[in-house]
Amino acid sequence: MAKSFKPSDIYQNVTDSILADMENGAVIWEQPWAMSLPLNMRTRKAYRGINIPLLMKACSYNGWSVPAFATFPQIVDMGGMVKAGSKATYVYHMQTTMVKAKTEDELARADEDGKIKIFFQKRYAVFNFEQVVFPEGKGPRIEDLKVESNLPEDMGEIVATLGVDLRTGGNEALYSPSHDFVGMPRVDAFDSLEAYKAVLLHEITHWTGHESRMDRKIGNAFGTKEYAFEELVAELGAAYLCAELGLPASLRHAGYIQNWIKLLKDDNRAFFRAASEAQKAVDWIREKVAAVPANENEIIEDMREAA
Repeated sequence: MAKSFKPSDIYQNVTDSILADMENGAVIWEQPWAMSLPLNMRTRKAYRGINIPLLMKACSYNGWSVPAFATFPQIVDMGGMVKAGSKATYVYHMQTTMVKAKTEDELARADEDGKIKIFFQKRYAVFNFEQVVFPEGKGPRIEDLKVESNLPEDMGEIVATLGVDLRTGGNEALYSPSHDFVGMPRVDAFDSLEAYKAVLLHEITHWTGHESRMDRKIGNAFGTKEYAFEELVAELGAAYLCAELGLPASLRHAGYIQNWIKLLKDDNRAFFRAASEAQKAVDWIREKVAAVPANENEIIEDMREAA
């Protein structure tokens, strides 16, 4: 049975964990090797939002090569058994409940029963494929534990389908909100083609935030909280897309870390919001390029059934 926690505990505990990594000069979504999107091994559906970097971190720290997870009830249902002494990893999703309105502001928003809807995070314990023992002939095959992407591997096709104004030349990768174009150095200026693709995906994630698309208010000055937040959205969006396309994900600019540390220390929900905005951007890109519904990879109902 999944255990409930106070929302404030969840936000602070997750943020503290991320901050500890950042203060040591690391970011939890950075993967110098290619990794598939983490998926649920029972439903074969990809995890979303904040769960992607958290599960990537678990794989990196524990040396797990298969980014597949499931809840204890799901594992039992599959005929498996969690190895003794295995430590759970946690995934999160937003839930809602109705509570009695108390303050004037709440009463103004209350329904006819005097209640308002509140949102809160709930966590579920999951275990990695490598923490599970399956009887011979049962359980999933490793080769099947991979999210199949409908996105094209050719960046040119993604750029053309989205209609990105991509301008090549110069020494800096950038997105100009005022002129709505992405600027990229030539491919041979990067260490590898994969590195070029990762940076381009970062800039395309920025591009989705234009007022004519997702309107994320991205034209803020460097050093502001708003600027740091948007850079975090773009970093996470690029990491999600890199995982989906089987590309290594690396930090675009190490100088951002100090800004993110300040952002997260000031607001323990900032990382959750950035992860959510990044997921929305990736969904938007996927819908435009591959015509995949944004909710196709939802696992919320599966997790509720398993809990």
